[in-house]
Amino acid sequence: MRKWTIALLSSAAVLAAWSYAAGATARALPLADGWTRLPSGLDLGTFTVDRTPTHGDGRMVVVRVDQARFELVAYTASADGETRTAREWVGDTPGVLAATNASMYEPDQRTASSLLVAGGHINNPTLSADNAVLAFGGTAPARIVDRTCQEFEAVRPLYPSLIQGIRMLGCDGANVWEEQPRRWSEAAIGQSANGDILFLFARTPWSAHAFVEHARGLELELVRLQHADGGPPAQVAWRDGAATVELIGSYETDSRHDDLRVDAVAVPNLVGIRAR
Repeated sequence: MRKWTIALLSSAAVLAAWSYAAGATARALPLADGWTRLPSGLDLGTFTVDRTPTHGDGRMVVVRVDQARFELVAYTASADGETRTAREWVGDTPGVLAATNASMYEPDQRTASSLLVAGGHINNPTLSADNAVLAFGGTAPARIVDRTCQEFEAVRPLYPSLIQGIRMLGCDGANVWEEQPRRWSEAAIGQSANGDILFLFARTPWSAHAFVEHARGLELELVRLQHADGGPPAQVAWRDGAATVELIGSYETDSRHDDLRVDAVAVPNLVGIRAR
């Protein structure tokens, strides 16, 4: 979801999982809710949070990052030369175990809509009014800084990678989104009370308020949550043995009112996971 279309926003979609080994073949998510340990050591959670969804299966998928064992990395087209899907980056890059959208982006298909610095490479130097910043790559653990209750400028020098986004939880853990009719597929990045970083994804279309409420209802101990992207561009991918599994968005209010999309949108900026 590009930020210049945010006025149209409110989309969502439904989960379709694809495995890419020798050719693309459909692959179902685990039928039972709960956590699965992937061969990489990452934890994959699948949870049914909506029993009567308008589209899709009403499930939320979570990739959990234990920072003692894994670290975050970033990909930017402005530094590396091309837009990519999360599946392409994971599948083609040794060491990258999972990936999701970094943030919304501008019509030039390169520039993030707010501050984005990746390992010292400056994609967008402008700190916007958005209140969440994912900070990582330094000696301190990765974290999501809430600018309404934390001093970002004091933290900023500690991290060579910074990704700004729209916050979805307040400092007190409250849902900061008002209910609205717009719905979209959602990719979000969270942080738990014990410091785990979480990639959250839902293809089923919910309002942002409903997505946050569904996430709060899971036993994730969320303390921070920021919007990464929504609608067809929303995506997450991970390694599952030799295969790469991909989930992509489809539905977006005022843009795409169906759950039929099967091809991921190439995006300019991604955040990924690799082993330490």
